[in-house]
Amino acid sequence: MKPKLLFRELRRKLMQVLLYALTMLLLTAFFCASFNLYCNSVKNLRLANETYSTIAVPELHAEVDRNGRLLSAVDDPQDYAGYQAVTAWGYDLAPILNAPGITGHDLRTRYGAYAPNATAVRSTGGSSNIPWGPIYIYDVIRFKVIADVTEYRDNPPPPSDDGFIRVQTLGVNQSASGGPTVLKMEILESASGIFSYEDNLYILFQLSQEEAERYSEEIARLNGEESAEIIVFEPGTEYIGFISAQPPLGDERFPITPNGLYRTSNIYFNADNFFVERSYAYSTISGEYVSIESGDHPFWMYRYEDVQNDPALAERIAQIGRAYHINAHSFGVMATDDLSSVPVFHVGGLYVAEGRPITAEEYAHGSRVCLISADLAALQHWQVGDSIDYSFYEYDYFSGDTLKPSYTDTQPDSFFDSGAYTIVGIYDMRPAAPGDSAFQNAHSVPWNTIFVPKSSIRNAPADADQPIASGLLSIRLENGAIESFLEAMDARGVTGSHDGAYEISFTFYDQGFSRIQPSLNALSGTSELLLILSSLLLLIAALALAFFFTLGYKQSMGIMRLMGAAKGKVLGTVLLAALLTILAGTAIGTALGHGLTEQIGQRVLTQSNVEPEAFHAFSAYIATAQTEAPQLALGAEFRISAFCFAAALALFLTAVLAFSVRYLRRPPRALLPQGHE
Repeated sequence: MKPKLLFRELRRKLMQVLLYALTMLLLTAFFCASFNLYCNSVKNLRLANETYSTIAVPELHAEVDRNGRLLSAVDDPQDYAGYQAVTAWGYDLAPILNAPGITGHDLRTRYGAYAPNATAVRSTGGSSNIPWGPIYIYDVIRFKVIADVTEYRDNPPPPSDDGFIRVQTLGVNQSASGGPTVLKMEILESASGIFSYEDNLYILFQLSQEEAERYSEEIARLNGEESAEIIVFEPGTEYIGFISAQPPLGDERFPITPNGLYRTSNIYFNADNFFVERSYAYSTISGEYVSIESGDHPFWMYRYEDVQNDPALAERIAQIGRAYHINAHSFGVMATDDLSSVPVFHVGGLYVAEGRPITAEEYAHGSRVCLISADLAALQHWQVGDSIDYSFYEYDYFSGDTLKPSYTDTQPDSFFDSGAYTIVGIYDMRPAAPGDSAFQNAHSVPWNTIFVPKSSIRNAPADADQPIASGLLSIRLENGAIESFLEAMDARGVTGSHDGAYEISFTFYDQGFSRIQPSLNALSGTSELLLILSSLLLLIAALALAFFFTLGYKQSMGIMRLMGAAKGKVLGTVLLAALLTILAGTAIGTALGHGLTEQIGQRVLTQSNVEPEAFHAFSAYIATAQTEAPQLALGAEFRISAFCFAAALALFLTAVLAFSVRYLRRPPRALLPQGHE
């Protein structure tokens, strides 16, 4: 059939052509819009999973005594601390970590890190980062008292003719004013090596009546026959004692001397901070609190000659001095497998302000790198690229917003690993927006925490021996799996009340995924349903239209065959007619669907934009001002619309081809109208 005859045939069937074109227009528009929406939903789900992540932070509660130990019965009401959030050892994590939806976990550990070339200091507060002085203020000093500069500040005792200097032991004589005594002392040795004692020293003794009775023999040996209410110094005699140093009276901080020491003229003689038993319980409301039980302490002070003549006492004091020196140069290290699992990093409260985070390769290979805070960097004059030597030891005593590692081992070499760590990044705190629940509820990180890869520390205690607490464990979940995770915990008996045992609850941080989850689910579900419906309608309509179209050209195909036209030419003519019949409608429908995609997607999202239902446990979201939310894809893409256009044409033309081939297999006369037709 010549082109002129073909167009004449199409004009003759104009109403039929318009009907076919209109049908393909509507169906193609529907299919194009639904297919674009479906592709958008797949892209948005992938984008959300790449942008957001969800962690669960467990918290253990129990009826405990004042040291955080489990209580099955309350024998002594004074020892009962109540129902508390606690830190637990030996808790079985297996039922939690092998639950469905768990993608990983990070059990962090805290260690003391001895850095012999650096003194751990803290600032005066605010943004100035002016050093207040050492974090660890204890020291062991060997000294002499010089008599002729003795001066009493308050309540001076009667003058002494024997040359001895008598200092009130405050707390025993309740009539004492409590004012410090000023003495001129020559410091012969300092265990910590961080303080300067160049000024006249204001001294205080913190001695209770009970302590005076307990150490009566030590005081008698120190004083002779004097009362325990007075400590007697003999000028020229060497003494050794345990002190805590304070800034000079009238100063708000420790002045730094030209040789880098911290000046003090205000000291307290008191019990050592080494021979004590420490335990703690963790509370997210009050923070970590510490309970200290008295141990077998030496007395506050001894004549140095007496110490030299008592090897056991000399060894104990040497242990204390070594511990004080290590503690003065110790920093708090948190070993982690994933910094982004630390709640306050996860929600954006802390961020890497300089340098870079620890990489996945460095975690995997145990590279000796570290991340420090901006405050710590400023106080220590550390910067990215610096290398610091650390020797690691265990400690259980950490409290408040400042890590204060405490070396308590009596052996001279109890470090389980050491090495040089390179600073690769410096983190800082992001200002919290008012009412930002994520910052209010995320467990904080002490400002002087140093983060290192967990695998970089060799010979560390096994995870089974590590404490479990809300600040130390994060569990990674699949996005949107919070409810199913809680159901699994209930089914396994992990959550719920248990007499005489720990009870566990979870706080979830999903970075705001729950806020967009209803929209994502609505877009995904709606687009999938529309795609299935539009595909079925297009398939059925294309087959039906192709059948009737081919049936309408049946006679024309028979005539062409009788006139000697080859089958290939007949097929080409019919397919060309089919293409001309639906081309305009399919093109317009594709353009219409392309243009309507964004409006339909926006309407779906608007209708599903509701706050998520509350979970059984708190779920925290990040404020919009703190992080960039992913830009959801709503509009149509040209390549997808082009595919829809081609698919609609191909489907109709393929069906026309199939029906035409079926007719062309018959004799030409069989395609012409028969007598009964």
